Amino acid sequence: MATVGAVGYGQEILDGLWRFTAVHPEWEDGDDWEPVVAWWAVQTDRGLLLVDPLVDDWDELDGLVEHGGGCAGVARTCHWHQRSITEVSDRYAAAVWALPALADLLELDVRHVLVGHEPLVLGDGPDALADALTA
Repeated sequence: MATVGAVGYGQEILDGLWRFTAVHPEWEDGDDWEPVVAWWAVQTDRGLLLVDPLVDDWDELDGLVEHGGGCAGVARTCHWHQRSITEVSDRYAAAVWALPALADLLELDVRHVLVGHEPLVLGDGPDALADALTA
């Protein structure tokens, strides 16, 4: 496993775990969330796994990724954390792991849905998933 030393970007809060912060470019005065958001890098035996990246200094991240043995992949924890994911994936030729947004799920051609609610929900037809999610 590659060992990453201090290269001046982010803060290594535990051995092999970095926390980064950046001002979110879509934040506006009056929003109900803070302008400074966090993202993470985790050292793996295949390189760094970048979680919800929002990159504001590419040169520094390039150095960290190089010292970390490359980019093992990118994880998006929720659809509104798209942030710099496309750019990171393209730049480091890294796979992205992410669940689709709910709107994307609703576009699927779903025929039957079985959801473990009380009472049990079984839907048929194109609205089955939407019906099950609102049950």
